[in-house]
Amino acid sequence: MKSEVWVETLIRNAFALLRLALNMAIADGLLVTNPCKGVELPRPDDEEIHPPWGDERQMRHRMSVRDTAF
Repeated sequence: MKSEVWVETLIRNAFALLRLALNMAIADGLLVTNPCKGVELPRPDDEEIHPPWGDERQMRHRMSVRDTAF
């Protein structure tokens, strides 16, 4: 549980730093809008997302290649 709180804090701090840097880029005229605007960070009680690995990833790749029109 303690490590989960630490990870959540780390993610929120990293996101805050990114948002700050992008706001500075807007102030300098390098960006028009901040892509972080409207992003909702996951809540600690949200279900963990697991990326596909191994056979599932290969199957999805084959399906996407098969459905691609050349």
